[in-house]
Amino acid sequence: MATYKPYPKYKNSGIPWLGEIPEHWMETKPKFVGFLFGGLSGKSGSDFSKDFVKGYKAYIPFTNIANNRIISLKNLHYVKIGENEKQNKVQKGDLFFLMSSENFEDIGKTALLNDEVEDVYLNSFCKGFRITDNNFDSGFINYLFNADVKRKQLIIQAKGFTRINLKIGKVNDLQLFTPTDIEEQTAIARFLDYKLAKINRFIQKKKQLIKLLNEQKAAIINQAVTKGLDANAKMKDSGIDWLGEIPKHWEVRKLKYVANCFPSNIDKHSKEDEKQVRLCNYTDVYKNDYITNSMDLMLATATDEQSTKNSATKLDR
Repeated sequence: MATYKPYPKYKNSGIPWLGEIPEHWMETKPKFVGFLFGGLSGKSGSDFSKDFVKGYKAYIPFTNIANNRIISLKNLHYVKIGENEKQNKVQKGDLFFLMSSENFEDIGKTALLNDEVEDVYLNSFCKGFRITDNNFDSGFINYLFNADVKRKQLIIQAKGFTRINLKIGKVNDLQLFTPTDIEEQTAIARFLDYKLAKINRFIQKKKQLIKLLNEQKAAIINQAVTKGLDANAKMKDSGIDWLGEIPKHWEVRKLKYVANCFPSNIDKHSKEDEKQVRLCNYTDVYKNDYITNSMDLMLATATDEQSTKNSATKLDR
């Protein structure tokens, strides 16, 4: 893979957060490069299926765009399309925008269709973007839209509370700075393909290593707490099928005889004599082996009586 040297000359982009760009790059907007088109319309819930149904047509679901940079043809859903029904079909080279989402993290994200398809459609929450100017490479434009600076620009433009929405005009008028030569755009896209594929392989190897280490950790803990540390200790049957043998000098007891379980009840009190207390919640327990004073525990309100009654052992680890 070639090493790309810095460009000989740069110019001010006129945008403070972007700074300088190569001198020969140009400024444009999506509306001058191609056009946006809508996804499926006029459909009811009974028209859709995640599994193949005879006579139904494939469509690209929301998750296929949210989870991928390149559309996966293995993750298509199906929709009922009438014989004379007019719906927009997608084609190779189309980009797809998430125009509506439940969070800001996904809004405005794009994915590229890089395969030849026939009779494939787009879900209702998205817009397709089809490049009509032959001077632009779809792979490069996809990377450009997904660049951190562009994502932040689109997120700022999104509006909503329970549902976040992005207007077509905000996408059409987004400032784009691109090489004037499509061959340079393609070279940048291929360079990024190579680099990202290399990083993804590294991530997969690390994930596999983490999985193996977690399995090893679980096995070590299980061995220590059910068999002890002395490999030569005499064993006896525990009387419990899933536990098997335990060291001969160990005993089996029920948890209720060695500990007490208690509720918090912090949400069941009047507004009188309230005070703030530190609350250990679900995620604190789920993500940690120990709860310590250094942790950023949630604050909640409780009465003096509840605070005293439900206090856990002092966090002194």
